[in-house]
Amino acid sequence: MKSIGERLKESGGFGSGFDFVRIALAFGVLLWHALVVVDGSALAGKETVLWMPVYAILPMFFALSGFLVTGSALRLPLREYILNRSFRIVPALAVDIGLSALILGPIFTTFALSDYFVHREFYTYFLNIVGFIHYNLPGVFHGNPLNATVNQSLWTVPWEIGCYITMALMIRFGLIRNLTVTALLAVGWLTVSLIYFEIQPTSGYEVLDGGLQFVLLANGAVLIPYFLFGAAFFLGSGLIEAARI
Repeated sequence: MKSIGERLKESGGFGSGFDFVRIALAFGVLLWHALVVVDGSALAGKETVLWMPVYAILPMFFALSGFLVTGSALRLPLREYILNRSFRIVPALAVDIGLSALILGPIFTTFALSDYFVHREFYTYFLNIVGFIHYNLPGVFHGNPLNATVNQSLWTVPWEIGCYITMALMIRFGLIRNLTVTALLAVGWLTVSLIYFEIQPTSGYEVLDGGLQFVLLANGAVLIPYFLFGAAFFLGSGLIEAARI
């Protein structure tokens, strides 16, 4: 049986099956968020071994993203990499946010349209396009189990941007081709998060403590290390020269 590296080299970096895996994981993410949005307590208390695959969906998605994006990071200079990532995420977000605010919102709002379109929440919702997450549209989905939340799945966007920034820094400092550094960074991030969770240290500085808790303990904090694990797997598969993703 051929290795992943051999198969991708044969196809110039485009591996058959990866699109299927991405679509399958994307549907998994969609179903996950649908459960939470429709019934906010749907997954409460289901931290058993049988439910582990459900909780692994997002880490798997980010690990696959790290694997695939690494090819682009190896091939492109920093400026082109940033533009490439921006063109991948911003147009899709613009369409999603535009449709939600301009079509979904006016249909479901309990406000008069004259009030809806001048409300502060209508305008701040567009900040989602650049990664500043806002879930509320005026008068939309109030009373739902996940109250007044539109596009709850947007919570992963800042972490996705964080992954891209992390990789951009690795390009900038010449670390992107270093398997050892990439793997150690992923393992180190998870290890520090676990230690921080156990001992819960405080520095006495509210801003510093808040920043550390967000980076190390927030719901999406684990996603960046898994992105780096995907990148490390790519680097270890001998695909540096074959990548054209």
